[in-house]
Amino acid sequence: MIARSWPRCAIWFCFSAIPLLGALTSSNSGATRELPLALGIVGLFGLQGFLAEFIGMRADASGASFPRRLLPPLGIPVFWRTRLPATSISRVDPVDRRMVRVFLTSGDFIDLLLADRRQKEKFLREVGVSVSPGRCRV
Repeated sequence: MIARSWPRCAIWFCFSAIPLLGALTSSNSGATRELPLALGIVGLFGLQGFLAEFIGMRADASGASFPRRLLPPLGIPVFWRTRLPATSISRVDPVDRRMVRVFLTSGDFIDLLLADRRQKEKFLREVGVSVSPGRCRV
């Protein structure tokens, strides 16, 4: 299963394109060297966020790979990707229409925000782990 959020891809594309264009134009206008460098760094951060979102969330029987979000409900910032083998997932609880909480065997948990309810149900089927029956609010 591959799931990606096109609105988030568009946000990250703008977040990468605008600073990179600003870095190119400010270097031609005689601005100080720090401004194009700072804009370039922000643009590269946006580019990695765009690529991580464009690759999307992938899930199968061997595990899941998804963008690593610092604030899952907001979807930003993204720090590349996280790979979870199926052996490290103990259970999955649906939180709301679009979010699932993945409990790891280490005792930690990760909240995954999916594009819609259909993708959430598909994720639960693909990963094939036990869903806590008392918490299932699909």
